[in-house]
Amino acid sequence: MPLWRLEVLADNQIVFALHHAIGDGLSSAVFHRSLVRALQANPATASSSVAVPDLPLLPPIEHVTDIRPSVSTIFKILVPTLIPKAWTGHPVPKLIPIQTHVRLLSFETVDVKRFSDICRSHKASITSTIYEFAVCIISRLLASELGQYKTISINTPISLRPLVGPQYDDAMCNYVSSHATFPPVHAEFSWKLAARVAADLQIQKQKCREKLGLISLQLIVPPTP
Repeated sequence: MPLWRLEVLADNQIVFALHHAIGDGLSSAVFHRSLVRALQANPATASSSVAVPDLPLLPPIEHVTDIRPSVSTIFKILVPTLIPKAWTGHPVPKLIPIQTHVRLLSFETVDVKRFSDICRSHKASITSTIYEFAVCIISRLLASELGQYKTISINTPISLRPLVGPQYDDAMCNYVSSHATFPPVHAEFSWKLAARVAADLQIQKQKCREKLGLISLQLIVPPTP
């Protein structure tokens, strides 16, 4: 199974998919922008023979920003081991089915802007609002198991590109971290909670890089179950 794939659909749409091990989400956008520039720059009579440039690998994230964890970060990573059991997803089957359940949804620009404006009017963001929707939906699906689970385990990806400098804005790289949270199970949507998540994510844009520094402490800090 390749780590990336490029497909041209019958309606001339181009789909580029890649494994997160070799690139972050913004790398896909970088690829599409580069492809558009290349197609617009080359004349129709261009040769089919292309010289592939020998590009150097970008430096690892620890070489472009400080990811050393603070004492408070190390302490906080131990807290989840003490909280009540959280729902982390259904057990992984021994035989992994190959049928995909992914559904692609497309929204008009005007609808996305309207949704964004509504979120901002409640001091929330699109990400935090979807986060709160996800918690509510999962809570309803777990209604029959509420006695077993008190919280839900959620990891929110956060881009580290703003911390490494504008020279990497148009680069294909994997400069990303995540923020782990354990919201309580609740079935009713709350703008107040969505706003609280948005404020927390703003703080984590600076703090979450320390989570990567914890990798070097794996022999000291036991992994969270």
